[in-house]
Amino acid sequence: QGKKYMLSLTWNAPLEAFTDKDQFFEGVGVDGAYLPFHKANQFLGMDPLPTFIVNDVIKMPDVPSYIAEYRKHLAEIFA
Repeated sequence: QGKKYMLSLTWNAPLEAFTDKDQFFEGVGVDGAYLPFHKANQFLGMDPLPTFIVNDVIKMPDVPSYIAEYRKHLAEIFA
C-alpha cells in the first residue's frame, strides 16, 4: 500500500539490555522487543523504516549527541 512508519524511541535502559542474551530482553534486539507493534503495522499494510533509539537518557544524558544522531538518521532515510 506504500505506507511506512518509523519508531523513534528513548529509553533509560542501555542498548545492551536489548542485545545481550544475558540481559532483560534476552538478545532479541530493539525491534524484537517491539514485535507486536511491527506485526500490527504489517497487518495494516505498512512497511517499517529503520528504527531510531537513544539509550541511557536519564542516567547518562547527551542531548546534543541525540539530536545530531537523529538528524543523521532522518537524512539517511529521507535525503
